Amino acid sequence: MGDFNSVLYSGDRINGNPVTHAETRDFEGCIDATDLNEIKSRGHFYSWSNKGQGQTRICSRIDRVFGNTDWHSTFLDAVVDYLNPGISDHSPLLLSCNINVKTGGRPFKFFNYMADHDEFMQVVQEKWNISVNGTPMFTVWQKMKAIKGGLKHLHHRDFSRLEERIELLRKELDGIQTQLATSYTDQQLQDQEKECSLKLKKFLKVQESAYKQKSRIQWLKEDAIKEEIKGFYVNLIGTAAPLLTSIDIDLVRKGNQLSAAAAEDLIQPVTNMEIDAALKGIDNNKAPGIDGFNSLFFKKTWGIVKEDVYDAIKHFFLTRTMLQQVNNTVVTLVPKVQNATHVKDFRPIA
Repeated sequence: MGDFNSVLYSGDRINGNPVTHAETRDFEGCIDATDLNEIKSRGHFYSWSNKGQGQTRICSRIDRVFGNTDWHSTFLDAVVDYLNPGISDHSPLLLSCNINVKTGGRPFKFFNYMADHDEFMQVVQEKWNISVNGTPMFTVWQKMKAIKGGLKHLHHRDFSRLEERIELLRKELDGIQTQLATSYTDQQLQDQEKECSLKLKKFLKVQESAYKQKSRIQWLKEDAIKEEIKGFYVNLIGTAAPLLTSIDIDLVRKGNQLSAAAAEDLIQPVTNMEIDAALKGIDNNKAPGIDGFNSLFFKKTWGIVKEDVYDAIKHFFLTRTMLQQVNNTVVTLVPKVQNATHVKDFRPIA
């Protein structure tokens, strides 16, 4: 944590000389060699300025806070505030740990590493084979709930307290290798080292996968989020108009129109191939539903779940009715500026 007197990325300076690779190369190499990651920040983006006037003011980001993997695991909710500089040319950095204390259970989220578990497909197959009475979409919903319960149990049994497991394995491996230092040819110790190393690599891979998949932490207050979402729908739907002008049919007919064949294609029943193509076109980490499952889950289990999913989707297009449990819109707040802090800094999308 501190003033490194060097920029790290091309966007870390404005109104000065362009950032070059030669300028950032040593800093990048140091960060990579020490396996550090920058801690999430908010407030000012640039941490230093020359206090110049107008276009002569040069700003750069040369103050940063880093942490290694263990530190990030211990302080999951840490954040750095880049404060107003006052009379200084540097912004003070305020590091806060454990600021996002939550109570109650966490909502279910499917982590991609679960798909590599030896028992994953078995759990999905068993839960999907349960008997459900109801519409095709209700059937899928109930089976997904059953799978969620099975995966929660599997995760708790084999992946809970992940950081603690990794630390114990590191200590165990360290002890084994200490003994090997004086007993190089001890076959039993060699076997123990190999087994412990494999376990440690497995959990480190799981940890890395989880870090990559976890969503960015939101620092907005709940009331502010509710107001922003309310405003989003007001702008989306609009207000009632006292008078609506009629549609000019002649004007519509003069514009571009679909051919009769193309119009006929639009009302054809949805096919299995179209559903397959739609799923294939979604990135593995995208489109997590309200139930916590992302597209990778369906891709991995498609051979098991696809027939019921086909039926549910076709039933929706046929009846134009959707199960209440899945008829939800997830509003996401996307930052409009770097280091977004307030609701006004975000743009809602649905």
